[in-house]
Amino acid sequence: MKILVAEDDATCAKRLEATLTKEGYRVVWGRDGVEAHERILRERFDAVIVDWMMPRMDGIQLIRAIRTGVTPAPLILMLTALASKEGREHALKSGADDFLAKPWLPSDVLQRLRLGLSRMNQVAPVAAPPVFAPVGGPLPASVMVCVAASTGGPEALRTFLSGLPSNLPAQVIVVQHGPKWMLETFAEQLGRHASLPVALAEHGARPKTGTVLVAPGERHLVIGGTGSIELLDTEPVNFVRPAADVLFRSVAASQGRFAIAVVLTGLGRDGAMGAAAVAAAAGVVLVQDPSTCVAPSMPSTILDSGIAQAAHPVDELTRVVVRKVTGLAAALDQARAGRRGGPPLASPGV
Repeated sequence: MKILVAEDDATCAKRLEATLTKEGYRVVWGRDGVEAHERILRERFDAVIVDWMMPRMDGIQLIRAIRTGVTPAPLILMLTALASKEGREHALKSGADDFLAKPWLPSDVLQRLRLGLSRMNQVAPVAAPPVFAPVGGPLPASVMVCVAASTGGPEALRTFLSGLPSNLPAQVIVVQHGPKWMLETFAEQLGRHASLPVALAEHGARPKTGTVLVAPGERHLVIGGTGSIELLDTEPVNFVRPAADVLFRSVAASQGRFAIAVVLTGLGRDGAMGAAAVAAAAGVVLVQDPSTCVAPSMPSTILDSGIAQAAHPVDELTRVVVRKVTGLAAALDQARAGRRGGPPLASPGV
């Protein structure tokens, strides 16, 4: 595979080149952001390792230029001495797939590259047996909207959640790929843009209607048989933990047709198998329009499989979700009335 190193420090660049070449990678050196940008417009690279502080075009500017002007975009790893928490968050929100601080160890760089390239080159999933909600089983407490995002997700999630009304008759669960240090404060940051209360999910908690729970880092989140949150330390799925597939399959089993799966921008294939389970249980599957994504592969995988019912830009996607939730909430009320001997269940019209 071919790697572009965007680094103005010759010593660091040569050390990276030696490390990567020893592992069989082909390496090209861009001595600043402009030179690296010119190279990537002319040649295809599998990954780019980007320094932040460079002359003429810094690393953040280069990342944004790649995300908006290079298709397909390579894996982007930022490697910088600016190691503050705010700096790491800014790099990931700007479109970097991963972040490493200087001074770095060769083993760390190689591990991050292998993991990122594995996600980027993951083959399309093969259909798994569907998960169906039990027919005639207990009705869920409310409609559940489960949202998945990865690269580019923080900005997309802010836009998505800001459009949800404070009286939304649904529970919302968010899986955003990212390291533990980022997700610890991510819920608080999202809460500043949302009219719904946002919190980090805790083991044993029970999701509430009109709230948003965010999966913590390094743990899978599932809805257990009693409807409460379970956080699992099991192996990564699709090279990530938390994984959308794990959440979606549990939601399909617990919610049936009262589930809505939403997949936003992201690197890799996570969410596709779980979305298939939601669709098999008669739930709703919606995705962000890949042409509007920082990284389109997650929603594109679902569209290519024919699972998704619709694809929209994020702001429009929010409005569609609100309409779907309103219809499903009415259908859920009718289902409860029907079980109590009230009027027969009507079509939800969604």
